[in-house]
Amino acid sequence: MPFVENQGAKQYWDEQGSGEPLLLIMGLSYPSYMWHRSRPVLANSYRTIALDNRGVGQSDVPPGIYSIALMASDAVAVMDAAGVEGAHVFGVSMGGMIAQEFARQ
Repeated sequence: MPFVENQGAKQYWDEQGSGEPLLLIMGLSYPSYMWHRSRPVLANSYRTIALDNRGVGQSDVPPGIYSIALMASDAVAVMDAAGVEGAHVFGVSMGGMIAQEFARQ
């Protein structure tokens, strides 16, 4: 299982499919597993990269407040670990806010 550390927390991530990279960011309190219905379809055309946001799923649960900027930096760390410089980004709910911040970085 791939993990990457960012700012004191291990982030779980994985990838499926091939093609142009597509970063999948789930919403508040949902693990990346929640992409289970749409991810197989997306993986037919894209290299999907999904992460568990900090505090959720297989990622660490450090104490403190998790800002959107902090979680966007986690997404950047995942992209670096995957060896990807740029990607399409698909965020759901809070994942959409993280995706917007990610695009600014």
